[in-house]
Amino acid sequence: MTLQEFVWAVSAQIFNRRRLWLTLFALATLFFAWSATHLAVDAGFNKMVPLKHPYMKVYREYEKVFGGANRVAIALVQKDGDIYNKEFMAKLKGLTDDVFLLNGVDRPSVKSLFTPNTRFIEVIEEGFAGGNVIPATFQGTDADLARCARTSTSRPRSGARWPPTSPARW
Repeated sequence: MTLQEFVWAVSAQIFNRRRLWLTLFALATLFFAWSATHLAVDAGFNKMVPLKHPYMKVYREYEKVFGGANRVAIALVQKDGDIYNKEFMAKLKGLTDDVFLLNGVDRPSVKSLFTPNTRFIEVIEEGFAGGNVIPATFQGTDADLARCARTSTSRPRSGARWPPTSPARW
């Protein structure tokens, strides 16, 4: 059988049984239309990443503490004493400035003791009072350090934004 004869035989089967083919395609179309009504778009983050990868296991362990995956948390740790000393505050200020000036950083989302979005709120006799934890006039003097320590540690936790009352609020 030549190719020409094969084409004629197949076309004869198709065109001689038009109603059968039309019915089959109509049923297939109805089935696919019914199936399409059950489709749901789900572009969830967890469906797009390899959850068994070691990096993703660490992310999943801490995602409730730090929030979304499009965030970088940088910790500067003071091993001895508290953070209210000139050396630590200078390092923290420098780190905050370096992160703030990085290309691609969403600057309003940068949070540090030195950014104006880290504020305290307290209830006083006249109502509410608040302000930046570290004011713009901070120079690192002993008086500035004492004021910063008072501002960030002596506030009632119920109204404070910094430090947060639980890691889940970070």
